[in-house]
Amino acid sequence: MPWVKGQYFRHSVDNDITEFIGWDKLNDLFRAMPNETIRDVQIASFLMAARITETLNSTKNMFNIALDEGYIEVKDFVVLKRWRKVDTVIICGRCQKVNDKFETQCIQCGANLVYGGHKKYITEKLEKKRLPFYIPLSERFVPLFIKRIQSSNLWLFPSPYTSRPYTRQWAYTMIKPLGNLVGLKSMNPKRRNEANLYNHWFRGQRLMQLGNEYGFDEMELKAFSGIVKSETLSRYVKKIRSYRIKMGLKL
Repeated sequence: MPWVKGQYFRHSVDNDITEFIGWDKLNDLFRAMPNETIRDVQIASFLMAARITETLNSTKNMFNIALDEGYIEVKDFVVLKRWRKVDTVIICGRCQKVNDKFETQCIQCGANLVYGGHKKYITEKLEKKRLPFYIPLSERFVPLFIKRIQSSNLWLFPSPYTSRPYTRQWAYTMIKPLGNLVGLKSMNPKRRNEANLYNHWFRGQRLMQLGNEYGFDEMELKAFSGIVKSETLSRYVKKIRSYRIKMGLKL
């Protein structure tokens, strides 16, 4: 991995996104995409405020295009990063042996686990789905999203080389040279010109847009996005214009 030999500098939406960039600038960004597929991937990720892997794994049957009602209904949308702790073990700091959580002495090397061990949680993956949410047909880029949905058979973004969707690594490789278009700056002070755009940026932009243009509060953002951690949502809520006005803060 490239950061093994030195410090790893990671982007963060908490630092990178302070305002919604605007529809026109977003349009310029989508127009600069290398091809229609990656453009449609990022449009979908933005409109659904979804993680990139969730977007790539989207299937046609998740979407109901309700023309008369004026919205796209999204249902049975699978959420990633949902885990449940089921047990705890102790890892020996000396020999890395996995020990039962009640052990005080390593069963392999005899080291004191009270002072020389660390806990590790055993988790199991939970399949969770977002509650149904809605995308207005009047929003910009929705016609391109509808075209992608209607032209799909199963996956919205199938790779021509496999029977599965494209990967998030592919998506990142396709968009990372575009960071300068949206004013991103490299986290590495020695490489200020390497401002890579990244997939999660689009989700953050959508949350800011929902707050600034629709006035969504924390609970409404939670209902739309499926984000359950308050600390995650608060990163966006504290930057939303209506929140800052209520707090008497400068825009």
